[in-house]
Amino acid sequence: MCGKSAERNAPHSLKCGCGITDVMVAIELKIGEFEAEYAGKMQLYLTALDEQVKLPDESPAIGSIICKSTDETYVKYALKK
Repeated sequence: MCGKSAERNAPHSLKCGCGITDVMVAIELKIGEFEAEYAGKMQLYLTALDEQVKLPDESPAIGSIICKSTDETYVKYALKK
């Protein structure tokens, strides 16, 4: 954690200013195996954040999908295309 985080009004997003750049991070927690539709939904969320919430001096939003199956936990990430 960078120590400079502040919640935003957008659901499931936060802003992290680490001195280098400000960026919003969308985090989605899922139970079960990763499904391709999760990535498509994350792209939708990132587009909404960038078009409706992001300030002009901020970097594009990034997303993280964290899935927990019965035997492992893994993370997928997404950047707006």
